[in-house]
Amino acid sequence: MKHPIQKYLFVAAAFGCVVFDAQAGALQSKQVPAEAQWFLHLDFDGFKATKLGKLALDPTASYSKQLDAMAALLQFDLRKDLNSVTFYGQVNPTGEPERAVALVRGQFKPDHLLNLLKLNPTFKSEKAGTHELLAWTDKKEGVAKENFASIASDKLLVWGSQRPLLLQALKVIGGQGETLNPNRLENLKMDKGAFFIAGVVSLEGLPIPPQAKFLEQVKSLGLTFREEGANLEASVRLQAANATASMQLRDILQGLIAIGQLAVAGNTDPKVVPLAELLKQVTLEQSENLVQVRLTVPLDQVLQKARAQLGIELGKPKSSTDNESKKDK
Repeated sequence: MKHPIQKYLFVAAAFGCVVFDAQAGALQSKQVPAEAQWFLHLDFDGFKATKLGKLALDPTASYSKQLDAMAALLQFDLRKDLNSVTFYGQVNPTGEPERAVALVRGQFKPDHLLNLLKLNPTFKSEKAGTHELLAWTDKKEGVAKENFASIASDKLLVWGSQRPLLLQALKVIGGQGETLNPNRLENLKMDKGAFFIAGVVSLEGLPIPPQAKFLEQVKSLGLTFREEGANLEASVRLQAANATASMQLRDILQGLIAIGQLAVAGNTDPKVVPLAELLKQVTLEQSENLVQVRLTVPLDQVLQKARAQLGIELGKPKSSTDNESKKDK
């Protein structure tokens, strides 16, 4: 029998604010190497405290049974035990193998996770200093892919797409090597209270398609999501090389937004109307070498759509489907 344990061990990462401090769910820049070109961070502790987070983790959601099964298997319930997930890496424009690392923080049972991994016949381990390096092979669509990881502690799992990346990650976590300097993103000034961030520290050397040629003027960018009052807010900040490039970038983006608004104006197609409403909520600001695009959506609208997608009904402890299945039994 094939045991897909490896698919579960780091599944929390899929539930994929730069806040440079030591809070439980915050991004800890001292554990990200200086050469990281991009990163994603989900402050799961912060997300759980939001209205959207509470809805996503509602016990009546359609996927709750799967989460329950995973929690029983791993003895790790991401709804309670996961603090944060951080991805970082480098882009390979030549099509070489991915270069990525994941740091998963929470409350784990290392011995139990290790025993589960050992069920994979390809599993192997080796010592590297004070850490144990773990490796196993997945097969997806007939293609074998090797994974590398280390259970650094009962509060931190580290995964790397390549063995050298895992070794480097463990060294950085141990205080060796240069780390990401928060000053490289000082002009992005990420929103306080954001529970998710995606950042590109440097666009230098990245392949830019012809239709997005304006990005050649961008040095770095960041995307954040947060709840702000009665709204869900998404913010994109683009740092240009100088004030002149920043103003040019602002004008280009203003033009693109205007074209989009004109394209959907007066369209009564039910699939187009929501897009037209979203475009009305987009604002654009420019200051020195920074351009910010902000989208603000009423949180009630988001929650209403999310409930429909997740199969959650207000005031009902269980879904009608669950009740019918129980009657059938």
